[in-house]
Amino acid sequence: MNNRRFQTLDKNYQSKLMDSFPKLSAIINNENKHDYQQVAITVFDHWLTEDEAVKELNDVPIEKQKIYDAKLHSFVCGLTSTFESYLIKCVGRHKERVTFRAFKSDDARRTLVPLNYFASHRHRFIFVVPALQLIYTESWDYTHHVYLRDSASLEVLRAEAAKVGVYVL
Repeated sequence: MNNRRFQTLDKNYQSKLMDSFPKLSAIINNENKHDYQQVAITVFDHWLTEDEAVKELNDVPIEKQKIYDAKLHSFVCGLTSTFESYLIKCVGRHKERVTFRAFKSDDARRTLVPLNYFASHRHRFIFVVPALQLIYTESWDYTHHVYLRDSASLEVLRAEAAKVGVYVL
């Protein structure tokens, strides 16, 4: 019995997905994003000013961290359950090769839990939703980033966000 939560896709489908997301490596490496519209999924209803950021993000109580993480986790689970999605893993000696992994179950989707806001970006999750032509990246400070090729997907994100109490900025 195979206990893995994700299944690596075959090479043909991997190639097809890479063709669908031509700038994926650049986005993963935080480089050229010119072909994509970037939006944020966040627990905050507006962009924080410097003073607000200091107040909201320094010494966040554990209870508040759990609430924020639960909201973002609910959003991710809802999005990946509603639309065919693939987890992205970088493999190879220098993590230079992008691979796509299919979720084998709902339990696998539930593993996409936001990391502590002090954690490194190297271990944060990234996934794609081909039907919406979007790349979703976990980030810091209770804000995740979405890169869209089709602005029509924005309304879908807003509807999903409204269900769980997060915001699209």
